[in-house]
Amino acid sequence: MYALVKGAKTNIYIGKNAGKRVRNHLKKASSSIGIISPYLSSELIADIREMQDSRVNVHLVTTSEILNAPKSGNIIRELVRQFRTVRHKSLKTRKIALLVRWPIYLAILASFYFTYKGNISIWQSGIFSVVALIILNRLLNIRVYDYYYETALKVTCLLSPGTVGYGNGVSLCHTKLYLIDGKTAFLGSLNYTWSGVKYNTESCIEVLDRESVQDLKKYFFEVFNSEQKMDLAKLGPRYFREPKN
Repeated sequence: MYALVKGAKTNIYIGKNAGKRVRNHLKKASSSIGIISPYLSSELIADIREMQDSRVNVHLVTTSEILNAPKSGNIIRELVRQFRTVRHKSLKTRKIALLVRWPIYLAILASFYFTYKGNISIWQSGIFSVVALIILNRLLNIRVYDYYYETALKVTCLLSPGTVGYGNGVSLCHTKLYLIDGKTAFLGSLNYTWSGVKYNTESCIEVLDRESVQDLKKYFFEVFNSEQKMDLAKLGPRYFREPKN
């Protein structure tokens, strides 16, 4: 994938406020946003999700380098949604088990009492108690919930050679690109991370003419539709709790 844009009308920003400027422009988007950022922060993904909820069409490209981030779990939990389904028959069975567990415990105590009185043998009492507890335990621990996962955004996660188990023979996408409403684009050093937006000294080029922005938009979707990617939804079980009942 390659893009050549000549004669573009631009503004250039360098400094700590460069990242802040890009974020402010993104928040003002009215129709569409496209972001390529190899690294991300969970706080800023939350920003993007809010924009999407306000009916802005959002497309995001990142890389599997996010799995190496110190707070990778927070990032994945912002990018992926967990959904839960109920096994209604199992739920009904477990509710019955919860209702009868105390009578079963009392019956076990009663069996020991009758053993003490000599009405039944210790073997009878022991076998009854063990079998009753095994059955009750299985019913109480029956799986009631199943889980599935979907990405919270339209996101492509490109494979990176720096990610263990992924990315053999591929190069790192190090592009940073921000498209806003098909009218404005930003290029530069800025990753969409908290440190990039708030603390780092960054360089940022604002592209203003529509023709150049359209060229960059074409490049963006070539990257977005790349086949060298991983399915973030499949990572859900690694980063979310899955109580079975």
